[in-house]
Amino acid sequence: MSQASLAPPEVWRHLLRTTLRECSYLPDPIARKYMHKYVLERYRKKVSAFAPDEQKDTKPRRTSAKHQERLNAMSLEKQKKLQKSARSILSLIRRGNQGYQLPLDKILMLAYGRVGAKKYTLLSEIVPNGRGGNKVFNSSADIEKYLEQKKKESTGDDWQLPEVLHALIKSQRNDSFVRSAHGKRFRAGDTIKIPRLNSWMKPLPECRRENIRKRILHRSKFAALPPADPDEVNTLRGLIDGTEPWKPPIRRVNVLPAAKKSALESLIHEGPQGGLSFKQAYADGRPHRLTRKFMRSIWKKVYKLMPVQGINLEGRPKFDFPTFKGRRYTLTMGKEEFQSILNNDEHGHDIASLATNSEHREETTDRGAESSIQ
Repeated sequence: MSQASLAPPEVWRHLLRTTLRECSYLPDPIARKYMHKYVLERYRKKVSAFAPDEQKDTKPRRTSAKHQERLNAMSLEKQKKLQKSARSILSLIRRGNQGYQLPLDKILMLAYGRVGAKKYTLLSEIVPNGRGGNKVFNSSADIEKYLEQKKKESTGDDWQLPEVLHALIKSQRNDSFVRSAHGKRFRAGDTIKIPRLNSWMKPLPECRRENIRKRILHRSKFAALPPADPDEVNTLRGLIDGTEPWKPPIRRVNVLPAAKKSALESLIHEGPQGGLSFKQAYADGRPHRLTRKFMRSIWKKVYKLMPVQGINLEGRPKFDFPTFKGRRYTLTMGKEEFQSILNNDEHGHDIASLATNSEHREETTDRGAESSIQ
């Protein structure tokens, strides 16, 4: 039997099309592609749970009426949560396109892998056994090799974070911008402190030690900022410097609304209406025009959170966060213009005449001083 539906398919189709249309208006090329893919994958993943029994691999079962009622109630609650989640994603992208800074900042952080699932995928490339990639074993030898590596890992008091992750967390702690960005989002301790005794002064059980190690590892991965894709880093750097072409997004022209009432008719029928106050209108921030100057300020913040991996003199991994330096602009001018600037001050006065006048003033002051002494 098919589950109950909270809304017809047209409602979900309208939500999907509206969200994809808003993704096409995003002012960043990387975010435009990533959010389009992100929305499609999210809808495809959730729609499989509501597929009819004929489309599933499992055989349909005969259920009682009470059991079917419970299934319908659970399905309706799940659909409410999914519809709320879909509308929140649409609201996030729409407010980002309107120029609200916080939603746009969150979208760019997702697109460039500073937060979200893409970050864990990048982290799994440098940290072994990281989230984002499932371990695939092609033979029994791969399984034995994996088990031997797990045995070599220290699980006692000598347990430490992976070397690459420890170096990344340490470099984030030493960088002033990363340490202060987004509150405590990218902060994590690099020292491991596991107590040996519990509150009753008895040896701490091994299960609690393992849970503490897992908590420390998960918190470190949550705060870590792995290196981004080099192509995306180059694109972002080009957008900041101005070498990458960029134009503000052009929205589709809306349909003209129906003829509204005149001001006199609305006053007669509805009475005087109060306008929105500043606090009500800008409770969630102030919308900005999507210009290159506004986008450059957000791109700089994201670019400063992209480390570069290297090796120090001891042969250990290290990470360096970029210290952004603005682009230097040069002005070309002719020889005559250059000499005129040197000969004249900023007010257009001749420097030679000013020097002669100053010498004349000094001579008159010296004569006045000598006459007063006599």
